[in-house]
Amino acid sequence: RKPKEVEGPKPATGSQMSVFPTDAVDLVGEFLEAAVHTILCIRSVYPRVVFRSARKFNAPVRMSIHKDLNAYIAEIVESAYKSMKMGIMHKLELAIRGTRKGSIYTVEKYVFEVIDPFFINPSKGIWLLR
Repeated sequence: RKPKEVEGPKPATGSQMSVFPTDAVDLVGEFLEAAVHTILCIRSVYPRVVFRSARKFNAPVRMSIHKDLNAYIAEIVESAYKSMKMGIMHKLELAIRGTRKGSIYTVEKYVFEVIDPFFINPSKGIWLLR
């Protein structure tokens, strides 16, 4: 059985101006959503049974089936999407936190940098997302 594709963030509404082409923002938003779900699964932040197999960009990913977790991730991605549309988001950081002896510390950190589309040059290794 083929995994169901998960919808990406919805387009921003209103009079927001963007320095990013809508298609590029849509793709980055979908990528960020799939990346967050997959990282949370692979790094065992939540139990593996909370995730199902899916495909995004013709690659295998893990997507949450937990309603509250999905709502939280969707809220983050939607906020990032709107910020990208306004040209004010330059990076998204995902930090996995832990506790030791009552102190909170960062176990791992993932940084997704969004590059201005006017500086994209794949021949020089410069992409929209780094």
